[in-house]
Amino acid sequence: MHLRFLTSDRFALLFWAVMGGFVLLALFWPTGPVQASEPGSEQVLVSDQTQQRLSSQLSVLRDAESSLSLSEVRQLRAEGAFRSLSGEGKGATNFGLTTDTIWLHGTLKTASQLPPDWWLEVAHGSLDWVTLYWGQSGQPLKALHSGDRIPWSQQPGWHRHHLFPMRLSPDTEYEFYLEVRSEGTLTIPVTLWQPEARWQADQTSYMVLGMYYGLLLGLMFYNLFLFLSLRDSLYLIYVGFIGFLAVGQAGLSGLTGQFLWPDQAWLVHLSPTGGVSVAGMFGALFAQRFLHKTAKRLRVRWLMPVISAVYLFSFVSAALGFYALAAVTVNLVSLVFALSALTIGAISLYDRVPGARFFVLAWASLLTGVVVIALHNIGVLPSNGITNNALFIGSAFEMVLLSLALADRVHSMQKARDEAREQVLETRQQMVEQLKNSERMLEDRVQARTRQLEETNQRLRVSQKQLAHQARHDSLTGVYNRFGLYEQLEDWVACGDPLTLVMMDLNRFKQINDEHGHAAGDLVLQTVCQRLEQAMPETAVFGRLGGDEFLALIPDPPEEAQLNQWLADWQERVMAPVTLETGESVWVGISFGQVHFPEDGDQVDTLMARADQGMYQHKKDQTAR
Repeated sequence: MHLRFLTSDRFALLFWAVMGGFVLLALFWPTGPVQASEPGSEQVLVSDQTQQRLSSQLSVLRDAESSLSLSEVRQLRAEGAFRSLSGEGKGATNFGLTTDTIWLHGTLKTASQLPPDWWLEVAHGSLDWVTLYWGQSGQPLKALHSGDRIPWSQQPGWHRHHLFPMRLSPDTEYEFYLEVRSEGTLTIPVTLWQPEARWQADQTSYMVLGMYYGLLLGLMFYNLFLFLSLRDSLYLIYVGFIGFLAVGQAGLSGLTGQFLWPDQAWLVHLSPTGGVSVAGMFGALFAQRFLHKTAKRLRVRWLMPVISAVYLFSFVSAALGFYALAAVTVNLVSLVFALSALTIGAISLYDRVPGARFFVLAWASLLTGVVVIALHNIGVLPSNGITNNALFIGSAFEMVLLSLALADRVHSMQKARDEAREQVLETRQQMVEQLKNSERMLEDRVQARTRQLEETNQRLRVSQKQLAHQARHDSLTGVYNRFGLYEQLEDWVACGDPLTLVMMDLNRFKQINDEHGHAAGDLVLQTVCQRLEQAMPETAVFGRLGGDEFLALIPDPPEEAQLNQWLADWQERVMAPVTLETGESVWVGISFGQVHFPEDGDQVDTLMARADQGMYQHKKDQTAR
């Protein structure tokens, strides 16, 4: 696909259509067929199926006070206090942000033939407390405990999700209760697995997670190297955003407990909301830096800093133990952040802000995922493959687009530096192509046109030399121009040989231009340049930077006394009167600024800046006298 199309308004419209479809797909994702059951009846037939989804075939009781015991819950169920979830689909057990304790009940009826070993999975890794009570119907129930408040090594399943082992006998009825409490999003997708099937499903899920986090890690290092190379803090802010978003994602998917901090339950508990909060703080700073022109025009420069501060408040709240408050705050501010950044980004695209297209599109894809996951977390959207993995999908889109944006950014930075050389190479390439075409056309007359081709080649070589000379020499004075001087200076600095750099600026030149005209000014420049060039040491490189500024590069720096003698001689030569074509005589003064490589700096820009400062200080001192 052509890059011009990718940066066109048609691509932007296509992108917004895809993102809108992403949200609609999340909202209306089909939940699949659900086995019907009578109200109050949640019995599930367990046969030799490798996987059975149980969420829509359970019943639920909400304990707002979190005070009920198992015996009290069993009594309430006998009295019909549980509500059946039959017919509500796979999202039936998404309860959003709530501090209630949720009790789920189900009954398992085993077939006459089935494998004995099973796993009951609650596939939401960031739940705080999950307790399974199970056993044969009418018999005492045994309890198994899991949750991110329990060290991973003490959990029964040793998995990123909450897994509980169950050993089932044929032709037997079992019942189970799930007691779940969490200060974050309370989603309880329940599935019954055969161990081999769960292991096979893990291969795919861990492969996808490994690819995702590998891409995330690669992007982090890429941006870090760009920061170290370009010293642009925007890349460092983005590294912080990616890093903490990875922690938040790992917390939500249960990976922090399994791989990062298996014995630090408080860190595992903090990582989903804490990681997303810090990532949001960096993300708001990133949006502020990148969209600052549009935000300034709209007079909302305060918006992103305020959002960043709210994210910081959310992190502090979670760290101090107010996790429920932090969870509500981070989900609400994420919605505000997403809508604000998408709005400002859309305006930036409409205004054709240079360099904003890929960055804004990349950001929009991630923020679309944030909108979907936030709406899911507060209970607006159901639980399904799209909503549960919205951040993964959105951030994957973002990485692909951002790689194009970063490449475009680096390319634009190099473009200005390569423009002059590019023109010479382009001319040379045109000459080569011209020669090839001529050779193909004149194959049958090679002998007759040999002399003519040789003459043509000679003219081309002369033209190349002229072009190279013109590119590096000043058209008025014939000495090196700025490009030629910088080329020589860069070569010297690269070799590391000692060097004295003397920058010169004429005094009273503007007055001559104003009083006698530009023709007189050109004559003065030519005369002064000729005098200075004749006075330069044999090994020196001399040229005109532009206007009335000149530069001398002297290898093997002389002693200070020798240099001062040269400067005095140059000043005397420059200050000699110049006779104009009208017969009038004028004179100019000169100011010097000298630095030494490598004592005064080891970079070209540093040396030039310090020489320039010295020259203007000399001019100021002369004016004061």
